[in-house]
Amino acid sequence: MTWRVDRWQRGDEPSLRAWFDARDSAFRHDHRGLPDDPWEEVRLVASTDRPATATERLVLRTESGDVVGGAQVDLPLEDNEDVAEVDVFVAPPHRRRGGGTALLGAVREVARGHGRTRLVAEVGGPLGEEPPGAAFARAHGGSAALAEVRRVLDLQGAQLDPPPVPGGYEALGWTGTPDDALLEDLARLRVAMSVDVPMGDLDWKPERWDAGRTRASYEWPHECGRTVVSTAVRHTASGRLVGWTDLAASRFTPEHAYQWDLLVDRDHRGHGLGLVLKVLNLRRFREACPGSRCVHTWNAAVNRHMIAINEAVGFRPLEEWEEWLLPL
Repeated sequence: MTWRVDRWQRGDEPSLRAWFDARDSAFRHDHRGLPDDPWEEVRLVASTDRPATATERLVLRTESGDVVGGAQVDLPLEDNEDVAEVDVFVAPPHRRRGGGTALLGAVREVARGHGRTRLVAEVGGPLGEEPPGAAFARAHGGSAALAEVRRVLDLQGAQLDPPPVPGGYEALGWTGTPDDALLEDLARLRVAMSVDVPMGDLDWKPERWDAGRTRASYEWPHECGRTVVSTAVRHTASGRLVGWTDLAASRFTPEHAYQWDLLVDRDHRGHGLGLVLKVLNLRRFREACPGSRCVHTWNAAVNRHMIAINEAVGFRPLEEWEEWLLPL
């Protein structure tokens, strides 16, 4: 079968809508209980510039011009500039006909054009089964680099009784963009997040964060229709933030929320601050977003400490995910 792959041009809303419909179809087929981003949010994301990242979208068309798949290529601009993070998808009725291969070839051209040397892709599927995209990635020279598990929490039914904040620390929270006084500490914690969590064989380099990039990382989700609720802990003697976490949901589909980062500074671990952050922020999020029904989180399969915290709160495993490296 003959395929055509086009680069999406900003402002072409009909093609973007068809691209979204194909991705939504693929996502619903491949993942149980995990919706794709809503159309309203995708429109906003595609019409704005993501901080520290360039994005290319590719559209897969049949000979007749119908859109049946696509790809997204995210290109870090501040660090890890050898990497292209990619998502390749084909609507289920059109799979196994060479469309995915055509897309991947175009993705590789985009990545090479931006000076990248490797692709990182994510696949996921039911527990105990090989994720649908794994065989495709393997057939194209890829190797599994990091195993992850998606867990889900019934937010409305969860018993969220926060443990006391340990002596010498205090908790604080905010919704949306944090005060300027917090940005430098949050930037420092984000750098740590990029190297302290298990990354398997991804060879992820330390990220570069400053106050400006940190502020933009909260402003941009708001522009795209997301509500972000955050909690941090401050070491009272030094006045520095030593841990923080973010939870987010789309204002268009608030019933599904997503755990973003959670980190405690290495020098302040062992005091139960991770559990404090997790429970306090879930409580704050439930109050701020009463329409949310469940929270999705992903953890590296080897991250036993974070998994123990999540399961103590009530998260239960639903899917196995993998990060794959693909050569150019």
